[in-house]
Amino acid sequence: MLLCFLCGTKPRQDHIQLGKLFDNRWTLAAILAGYFFANLPLQRRIWASLVADRPVSGTLLLGLFVAAFGALALSTYVTPTASEKIATLLSDWMLPRRRIALALLVASAALVPIIVACGVLDRFPNSGDEYAYLFQAEQFAKGHLWAKAPPLGDSFVAYRTWIVGDKWLSQYPPGWPLVLATAIVAGIPTWSVNAVLGAGGVASLVSPLWHFKDRAVLFAGAALYLLTAFYILNAASLFSHTLSALLILLVCLACLWYQRDRRVVALVTCGALLGLIGLTRYFSLVLLFPALAYWLFVENRSGRLRVIVVLILAALPFLACLMAYQYWVTGSPLRDTYSLITADPDDVTLSLKPHAVIYGAQLTLYRLAELSVWASPLLLPAYLFCFWSKAKSRSLAFYDLIFPCFILGYVFFPDLGGNRYGPRYYFDAFPLMIVTIVSSTSQLALFAKGLNLRVLAINAIAISAVYLLSSLPFAFKDYHAQVVRRQEPYRLAAARQLENAIVVIESPSARGLEGDDLARNDPDLETPVLYARSEASMSELRRRFPNRSIWLYEREPGKSADLKLAFPAASAPSAQPR
Repeated sequence: MLLCFLCGTKPRQDHIQLGKLFDNRWTLAAILAGYFFANLPLQRRIWASLVADRPVSGTLLLGLFVAAFGALALSTYVTPTASEKIATLLSDWMLPRRRIALALLVASAALVPIIVACGVLDRFPNSGDEYAYLFQAEQFAKGHLWAKAPPLGDSFVAYRTWIVGDKWLSQYPPGWPLVLATAIVAGIPTWSVNAVLGAGGVASLVSPLWHFKDRAVLFAGAALYLLTAFYILNAASLFSHTLSALLILLVCLACLWYQRDRRVVALVTCGALLGLIGLTRYFSLVLLFPALAYWLFVENRSGRLRVIVVLILAALPFLACLMAYQYWVTGSPLRDTYSLITADPDDVTLSLKPHAVIYGAQLTLYRLAELSVWASPLLLPAYLFCFWSKAKSRSLAFYDLIFPCFILGYVFFPDLGGNRYGPRYYFDAFPLMIVTIVSSTSQLALFAKGLNLRVLAINAIAISAVYLLSSLPFAFKDYHAQVVRRQEPYRLAAARQLENAIVVIESPSARGLEGDDLARNDPDLETPVLYARSEASMSELRRRFPNRSIWLYEREPGKSADLKLAFPAASAPSAQPR
């Protein structure tokens, strides 16, 4: 039936009879099981490439799409009645238990990333960005905006934290570190904060303010969202995207609240949320402006001046905090931390140069392919079809424009983001993909005559669920191995029970995390083991820290890593290097 629909022809009677012959739940189960096992070898190779930061080959991506759409076409053609019966049973069971289903969704959205943060990521800041956020949060928790600069320049300073005069600070805006600092003060583990925020995002997805007609599809969409590797690993990390995604969802709900009740408090809430987004991720705020303009000038036909004034006044305190922070850090309220601290000429910034835009467009295609791997091969085609149906029926809402704005905006940012869990720059708007899909059910019925959309949707959900079940074990296994490998210098130092020592990181511990990323130290430099960059001067280290032994961490290709004694402590008896 699906193939007939795609070809624009009606299903023949013999096709229908053949479908009835095999139309039972066991046939559907066999199709899903076959898809699961066919997917395993593809997943093994794909996640090995992703974790090693190698591009996924086009052949593997094509295999993913062919397998997913083949399973969708076969299940829709062969087992339409079985799929519909299963959908009816699930819907009849769930709808009277909406509150229980909602509680389970929200609890799972928090619990699964917490388990992954502990068991897979080992509560380790697995990138320089995450460590910089944590470093900044620890200073805020102590009541400081920065730490005192350590001796010997950058020798003990991890990448993404920088020395500016006598200040040792992070290069990022203060919003997300402030949230982490609040958790530190409250005694909440920082590695669990994103999981709680992610659960808040799932609760926002199922809010009644969206006015979704099909609650069963809504719950299914939210369940698939929280089961994607894209959500789970980002919610288990220390990146700022989960906070930004929650704030964007809340902005949309505040706008819908104002549309429904016309209450000023909704506008104040919306403005405050926009201010928080500006404190967290500058560019995400900019990319919201087109959708907000559409909401203001197309969907609101009165009181626009009042809306603008209230939004600006509500956001001003947060803008003032950001400008004050930038003044204290950079010396100018209009100069952000990136412009002063990121002195590396190779660091990528927004660019309108033709060659950069062309490269950004190429990266956009790869980001979208990567999103299909991290979520589901069926997700992006389903989203495009739903977006098209809403556009054709002129029923697009402002929130439908947010994800396209992120796709277009990051064309001008020609970089994948280094260490990451999927195309992380899209994660801020990723929940809005689900919102567009779920909100398009009535429009789809108008443009898909002759196709049983209910059966197609149920099969697509089932196949996506099977895809996730086949992909998550490989993602967890490979990222856990990466995290263990990246902690190797610290593990070796602990195994040797080093005291009063300096470990110079001469080699990267794993692909994507160089020695500069691993020079992670408390600002007071009083811990038993200090970690220094490879460019640190040995003579200066010996002069400044005469009572510490100096060790070298080296990993040669094809050989196991080890710590080698370079210089014993001056006050200790002579020791032979190992």
